[in-house]
Amino acid sequence: MFCTECGKALEDDEKVCRVCGKVLTEDIPESLMQAEETQEEAKGETQEEAKGETQDATTQERLPENGSVSQAGSAPGKIIISDSLQLIIVAVLTIINMYLLRIFAIGSVILIILALSSKTQEDAERMVRYAKWCGIAGIIMFIVCVILLVVIIGFYSVSSVESVSPS
Repeated sequence: MFCTECGKALEDDEKVCRVCGKVLTEDIPESLMQAEETQEEAKGETQEEAKGETQDATTQERLPENGSVSQAGSAPGKIIISDSLQLIIVAVLTIINMYLLRIFAIGSVILIILALSSKTQEDAERMVRYAKWCGIAGIIMFIVCVILLVVIIGFYSVSSVESVSPS
């Protein structure tokens, strides 16, 4: 049985589609037949194009019948990171971010205290300059870690949406 609305094939004893709630019929919907014909034509064109090109066996193993790259394989330029590795990277970057900011802030304070207690003005100016660069380095490291976290969390959310979405 096929749904008249979405074309989903379901059990023989069901009379209502679980996906869209429409009444089922025995006939295959015309839109589904057209979609299958279009897919077969595209498959034929893809096979004709592949005959002219040389591909190694590993590339052909990663390509399913419809010609698109599968989730299990990796396309050139696409990095696939497992969920647990992404969470570990996020946790490590968060910890590094917290401690680097603290280290640079404490370093700046120590350098300013040393500048105040220095005997010559030249030493004091040098310590203040070091404190300034220490603070700037801390802010830069903080910004870099935040950007990395945003990128990784964004990549994680996009990859989790891709794995959930039906295809």
